[in-house]
Amino acid sequence: MVERVFDMNLITFNLVVNILSFVKLTEAQCYKNGTCVCHCADCSSGCQSCSPGWSGSTENFCQKANTLYQFYSMNSENINVLDGNSNTYEESKDSSPFIRVHLKESKVISRLDITIQLVAGNEYSVYVKDNKYATEDDLKCNTFTYNGVGTIQTIPFVCKQPLEGKYIQIVTSLTSTLRVYEIEQFECTNGSFGYNCSDICPNSCSGQCNKVTGRCACNTGFWGTHCNKTCPMRCKAKLCDSASGDCVDCVPGNYGLGCNGQCSPGCQDICNTTSGSCQCKQGFHSADCSQQCIENCNNRFCLQESGFCASCIPGKYGNFCNANCLGDCDGNCVQTTGLCGNCAKGKYGFYCNETCHKNCEGNICDRATGKCSDCVKKAYGLYCNETCPRNCDGDICDRVTGRCKQCKIGYMGDTCLENCPDHCKECSQDGYKCNRCEDGWYGVKCETRCQESCGGNTTCDIDSGWCHVCSVGYFGNFCEQKCSDNCDASYMCDKITGNCRSCKAGKRGPFCAESCSEHCRNLSCSMNESCINGCEDGWFGPQCKYKCNYALRSCAKCKFIDDDDEPVCIQCSDAWFLNGSKCSECPRNCSLCLSDSKCHECKNNHFYGKTCNLPCNAACRNKTCDITGQCTLECENSKYGTKCDQDCPVGCRSCRNALLCLSCEDGFNKNCERCDNNVTCRKAL
Repeated sequence: MVERVFDMNLITFNLVVNILSFVKLTEAQCYKNGTCVCHCADCSSGCQSCSPGWSGSTENFCQKANTLYQFYSMNSENINVLDGNSNTYEESKDSSPFIRVHLKESKVISRLDITIQLVAGNEYSVYVKDNKYATEDDLKCNTFTYNGVGTIQTIPFVCKQPLEGKYIQIVTSLTSTLRVYEIEQFECTNGSFGYNCSDICPNSCSGQCNKVTGRCACNTGFWGTHCNKTCPMRCKAKLCDSASGDCVDCVPGNYGLGCNGQCSPGCQDICNTTSGSCQCKQGFHSADCSQQCIENCNNRFCLQESGFCASCIPGKYGNFCNANCLGDCDGNCVQTTGLCGNCAKGKYGFYCNETCHKNCEGNICDRATGKCSDCVKKAYGLYCNETCPRNCDGDICDRVTGRCKQCKIGYMGDTCLENCPDHCKECSQDGYKCNRCEDGWYGVKCETRCQESCGGNTTCDIDSGWCHVCSVGYFGNFCEQKCSDNCDASYMCDKITGNCRSCKAGKRGPFCAESCSEHCRNLSCSMNESCINGCEDGWFGPQCKYKCNYALRSCAKCKFIDDDDEPVCIQCSDAWFLNGSKCSECPRNCSLCLSDSKCHECKNNHFYGKTCNLPCNAACRNKTCDITGQCTLECENSKYGTKCDQDCPVGCRSCRNALLCLSCEDGFNKNCERCDNNVTCRKAL
């Protein structure tokens, strides 16, 4: 390797030169008046030599630029190959020698001029890449094989295709020393052209010229030697060939050199700008889609090249679907032969021109033989042309043999033409067993009568003969046992156990053999002895066995609030009153009271007052009065008034008031006037 010493001032200068060089390449350097921008080492007294990085004709002020001059990255190795000095070099002596330079940015490379020490028999390959270590073939610019005598030469490497990358790497095929002096890429400045960039673009160019041929590059929308002709209006983006005026591309819908041709309306999208060919819309064909598919094509869809229908409408066949199908088809027929893929319903045969038998289920039969897949009701046979026997249940029989699948009620046999045995309402098809007997019969063939004790002698179990229902008053499997006489006749007893469903009044228990409690009201109790209508007054408990006044003193009527509690009195005996849930004694002479301070009735009606502590007036007949003291009967002892406390007039034995006597004393006449001589008078009427 050649030893290198970096000078920061030199590096800074080189960066400035590179930037200025880039500006000079992108701007015009030579003008129509024949002058060019100077890139010479000294521009003050004519051009004797070119500045570093520049070459070409000194007469044209060095217009050939080396675009790789000092175009290396700050951290690149092997920078001597980009210093513009052919006296310095980079060298590699490894077993697989290579020299790689890192550009300061990615660059498009089409050609490289490489000054190199050539070794006979060696192959030199140049790579342009973005990955430092990649060596794939598609990154290889080109290869040069040298078979001469060892020498230093500048070799042009023209890339097979433009490559873009930030690394340039040179590799040899032999284990030898690889020495590279310079890697260069040349380009003329804008306004100059030719091998040595010694020519200036013609004055007639309105834009720049080609840097190799000098041919003018026209501005957009113009063409011709002097770029004074306008591109056809149908050129896309107004771009046309600067020499011929042919459009580079056409606006959508046009084609041809001048884009004068219009794409067919049948094109799916835009057409080819050269030929006018396109992908067709549905319903069109030919290269330019100018031909319509015939109407017999299904959905008007045909092949673009031939116009053949992709498929036909129902009933047609052939390439153009112009022939009728050869038969009565279900939908389409085969497009190439015209034969039906499937026959229409009700048809069969090679050409589907035969008719299935009318009794084929669904009007469907075998395509080849015409045999029915299945038969409608009442029909059987391969072609369903036979009628099922009349007694087949549901009019259904085996479609091959005609045997009934099941007989109507009352018939048996394969064809159901035989009657079931006597008393058999429904039997097995082979007649071996009856499934249902007439009322009053049972057995395998309904040959035995049910027991007479079966309810109404109607029905019994077909296998055992056990009665389904018993006559009133009987129970048991054969209704041979009599219900208890104490069962309520309206409900009788259970058919299996004989238990009474309900008892006659006063009876209880499963067979109603026991009596209800004598204190049940109306002697009515349930099967478990509970009194249904409650207890007689003065008794309590579920079976009314307990007397109220045993548990509650002087209680005439009581009841349970809760079965676990003691009874509660709801009515007391005479001369007692309800005090909460118990009875308290009324005042002494009370026969009925609601408290100990107020009587409602007095004993024997001989007393009165709030507490019955006052005797009735002795003049009250039988000494009886109500609680207010008013006599309840007539007055005696010549008294009158509500309480018999007033005296009748003299001579009256009884009176209604002070003026009206009802009877007179002895010795008084009818007017209760004293009789003469003390004679007894006749009683007043």
